Amino acid sequence: NGLVARFPEMGAVGHAPNEPGLVHRIDNQTSGLVLAARTTRAFVALVDALTSGQLHKTYRLWCLDRDLPDAGTISAALAPAGDRVVVASDGSPRETSYRVLARVGGAAFVEAAAARAFRHQVRAHFASLGCPLVNDTRYGAPADDRLAPGRHALHAAGIAWRGDDELPELAVSAPVPSDLEALGDQSPPCPK
Repeated sequence: NGLVARFPEMGAVGHAPNEPGLVHRIDNQTSGLVLAARTTRAFVALVDALTSGQLHKTYRLWCLDRDLPDAGTISAALAPAGDRVVVASDGSPRETSYRVLARVGGAAFVEAAAARAFRHQVRAHFASLGCPLVNDTRYGAPADDRLAPGRHALHAAGIAWRGDDELPELAVSAPVPSDLEALGDQSPPCPK
């Protein structure tokens, strides 16, 4: 509603009237960027870029550090399972690359990238390593009272696209919010 109130033309763009122009969305309780197109031309181009893996999306997160390597790629097929997704051999193949930026106590601050992120992909991939996101009780982490109930430690930090013949390149970022930044100030009360 906020988008359509400011840009009424968006009401006719997208897959459904209740999702005007939305190309990249984020899970509830994830902070950061969403991407919406104001025109049908831009919507089609950006959805094509998302589907083909040409939309570069980066995330910042805190996860439990249970022997997480300094960098790597998590390759695991994912399938819906109720209100979660799970690693499943008959699921959709997905990849999440990452690198650890810092380690504090029993947690790691990580930059991750997933070009074609599936619902809960980053959360499910880290949980599959035994390193669920801090406070992500849905995926196996204990509750952490430094974050609001239900708030998992995931932030959509950047979106970039090289553009095409008609549309310019795109590169936007959002700083890590203070609640996630504060997690680096002290060791988390999460067991290792």
